[in-house]
Amino acid sequence: MADQLITLSDVANAAGVSLSTASKALNGTDRISAATREHVRVTADRLGFRHNALARSFARGRSQTIGVLTHRASNPFSRVVLATVAAELGAKEQAVLLYDARMDEQDITESVLQLRARRIDGVIVIGTGTSFPTPSLTDRFEVPVINAFRCIALPSLAAQRATSS
Repeated sequence: MADQLITLSDVANAAGVSLSTASKALNGTDRISAATREHVRVTADRLGFRHNALARSFARGRSQTIGVLTHRASNPFSRVVLATVAAELGAKEQAVLLYDARMDEQDITESVLQLRARRIDGVIVIGTGTSFPTPSLTDRFEVPVINAFRCIALPSLAAQRATSS
């Protein structure tokens, strides 16, 4: 049998405070006494309360999700990066959404559209090496993009001059 999901209402009832006070105490907002904040926090910990990530993402306007776009996630370098990313982001209550796609234009375009539709908060692009320059994906996202194990092809100076004229 699955464990019972503890809600914010359960915490408020157990702590003897209003739902609003419990929310403020656990989110660190508004002015409430340190004693009340601590009492609610201890009660929440005792009950095993965890914030509803979906509700938080709606309230904050952020998905709390980082997209990872890679080619051949089974690559030894990719595995190390993925394990580290998952551990570090998980500790910060961030989810990881992995897209393991071929790095051809059609797959990249589809993966970018999927990640953008999920309203991700950032992207990590893991390449397959630094021997061959690959196009940057930074301009396809409105969130920060980190590149790992990739050589980004920079536009040529002639192309830059042509677009700035």
